[in-house]
Amino acid sequence: MDPFRSIQTSCVGAGQFRTNASVPSDPSVGLEPPAELRPLLGVAAAERTEEQKRKLDAWFRPLAPSLDAARDRVRAIQNELDDMKVVTTLVMQERAGFERHVCLHALRHTACSAVYALSKDLRLTQRFARHRSVVTTMVYTHPSDDDLVRAVEQLRC
Repeated sequence: MDPFRSIQTSCVGAGQFRTNASVPSDPSVGLEPPAELRPLLGVAAAERTEEQKRKLDAWFRPLAPSLDAARDRVRAIQNELDDMKVVTTLVMQERAGFERHVCLHALRHTACSAVYALSKDLRLTQRFARHRSVVTTMVYTHPSDDDLVRAVEQLRC
């Protein structure tokens, strides 16, 4: 199966993509609300009258299936991309001679731990991992038992 064949998107703008999702079959149903409903979109749901709620619901209900289809298509594309990442990772690991398959996140932990082990500098490891918070970096560093023994040996008792 060609993973790129089923992805049919067209570029709309920077970072925005339009999928081939279906549009409502009724041409009278448009994505733009009627002029009388536009002011209601900015009003909180609790402040709308029952009649206003019914009108908005009558306009929105036919759109829901097409929006669901678009959301489902985006999820399908995300799943396909995730599958491609996994396959690519497995191929790369086989070429590199890995004896067992390791997820990329485990490799990230290993790399951060190695940087920390060599430098003993948490801020440097934070920059290496591109974390905003040093607290996040602390989760990625795994001090070994040897590190603990060395630290205890240096204590003056």
